[in-house]
This record gives sequence, C-alpha cells and structure tokens, in this order.
Amino acid sequence: MLLVYDGECGFCIRSARWIEARLPAEARVEPWQSLDLAKLELSQPGVQAAVWWVDDRGSRPRRCRGANAIGRALVAAGGGWGIAGRLIIHPPLCWLARPIYALIAANRHRLPGPGSELRRPNGQGANHVDVREAQSEAVARAARERSEQERE
Repeated sequence: MLLVYDGECGFCIRSARWIEARLPAEARVEPWQSLDLAKLELSQPGVQAAVWWVDDRGSRPRRCRGANAIGRALVAAGGGWGIAGRLIIHPPLCWLARPIYALIAANRHRLPGPGSELRRPNGQGANHVDVREAQSEAVARAARERSEQERE
C-alpha cells in the first residue's frame, strides 16, 4: 500500500504526515518526486493534479486518486478513521467528497503547511519555495522598519 502525494506542497506534506502516523507499518507514504512513476503506472500530470493510493495487495495493483485515495488511506488506517474512509468512498458522501477534494486540490498552495509562508504557485500550478524572493522581502521589510524607527 502506497499513498503518493506532492512533496512540494506544504499542505500536502502536512496531510501526508498526519495519515502516515495512522497507517499500518506496511503502508508507505511517499512524495511523487522520489518515485519511479512508470513502475507504478502513474503519470506526472496525474500525480501533480491529485493524491494517489496504490494498493499492491492481490494479483493486480489497484490505483485510485483524489477523494477516493484519501478514503482508501483512511480505510487502511482502520478504527474510526476506517469508518470515515468507507463513508467517503461510497454514495452519497462520495458525491460531496469529490468536489470538495477538487476545490482543496485547486487551492492547496493557499493552505497552511510546512514552508507555506515561503510558497507561491508558479505558472504551471505546482508549488515551490523561492528562498531568494523571501529573503529579499525580509530585507526590505527590515529596512522599512528601521526607517520608520529613525523617523520617530
């Protein structure tokens, strides 16, 4: 069992850490950037757009994405989370979970997570950290504050 997420998205990283702490030991949680996508039969546009759950138990691996992947991961976590996962992947709640997931995925760069104060979307919709820009902003902010203090 494998949950594949965007390792450049702070909200995704935070969410992946949360579910990883609840999954059984045999389940893995990995950023797509560190995986051989071809071996998993996943595409880069696919993993950039949504989280994926790959269940390699059985003769053929099962793959699902988005809200369904979240639901399957919660089922694997078991207990109360498993119940929540089953509700997410079956009607009528799946009818709500899918558009809610799509809304969150489309706006994930705006949501809090590790490094979110430095993150901004690039032209392709992926998220990245621009350290030089953040440092320049911090230097400019410090200079403005010094200037204001000198005026007082």
